[in-house]
Amino acid sequence: GVIALGLQALLSLSRMPRRWRFGLSLLVLWLYVDITGATPSAIRAFCMIALLQAAVMLRKPGNPLAALTASALIVLALAPMQFFSASFQMSYGIVAALLLLGLPLAETWMQRWPAFRDLPSSTWRWWHHGTDYVWRGLLGALAIGLASILVSLLCGVRFFNLFTPGALPANLILIPVAMRVILAGM
Repeated sequence: GVIALGLQALLSLSRMPRRWRFGLSLLVLWLYVDITGATPSAIRAFCMIALLQAAVMLRKPGNPLAALTASALIVLALAPMQFFSASFQMSYGIVAALLLLGLPLAETWMQRWPAFRDLPSSTWRWWHHGTDYVWRGLLGALAIGLASILVSLLCGVRFFNLFTPGALPANLILIPVAMRVILAGM
């Protein structure tokens, strides 16, 4: 997903028609999937990204949950036994938790605990806006991290007999760092 976002940002700078950018981005993403060994998890991610990008290219409202469901159906139609793999259950379970729990929880927390609640935003200075940006990012990351940890803790105990209570703080630090490293490598 991070590579697809970076690639879309780079291609948006070009003057190529939308369909060419779509085709080129899918080609480059598939080459990346192939280079990484075409693992089932990479193919699943490619399928989800391709469906979301197709919605954008066709100027339809992108529905991540519909893309996740369609991706799961496509993957299961091609390889039905993947349904029983830990990788399939964890990847689709975590993404579903992000969409169904993490994003709504983040919105609720941002509404419940806004920065500078009693100060009208029209009177904010630059540092108010900066603090609000950081606060909203922290609440969003915490809500999304909590949603993903719920599924990964359950799956970790079930499939690997591992309980990792330190995963949430580690992910809050490592995921943003990993995203920056991936984009810098691109």
